[in-house]
Amino acid sequence: MVLTVNSEPKSVLLNYEEYKRLRQAEKECKRLSLKLALEKARANATANGITENDVLEEVRSIRKQNKGSNHENSRGY
Repeated sequence: MVLTVNSEPKSVLLNYEEYKRLRQAEKECKRLSLKLALEKARANATANGITENDVLEEVRSIRKQNKGSNHENSRGY
């Protein structure tokens, strides 16, 4: 059932089971989209000679930098 305001569709009423099915489909779509993005990023990294260890080291470095700046920010500096 479509609910309208001034003859404009504004909302939809649907069976709860259908709502749950649509929500699950949305979650699956997001999961697959993320999976494809990760596969593409990995392929690009491999093509450019970037290893998983290179990425992990960069993440560690950034976390270490952020840890120091967060400490300073917590003091109001």
